[in-house]
Amino acid sequence: MFKKDGVSCFFKGVVPNVIRSGVLTMGQLCTNSQIIEFLSSKGYDPNGIETQCLAKGMSGFFASFLSLPFDNMKVKLQS
Repeated sequence: MFKKDGVSCFFKGVVPNVIRSGVLTMGQLCTNSQIIEFLSSKGYDPNGIETQCLAKGMSGFFASFLSLPFDNMKVKLQS
């Protein structure tokens, strides 16, 4: 690859990958806090294992959902 395309071939798709990582992290951190607040307002213990597991699972879903378009773009650019 290096002989054919040069150094730039190693950085193909870096920008979409960085954007995807940022969106994934933002989506996970923001939704986790909001879901814990919501469940606390409904009477759940914010430090309870049920609340934490539910919040982490739901925030993982939303993070994946938000990063999917960027992940698709990254794969298309890298292939």
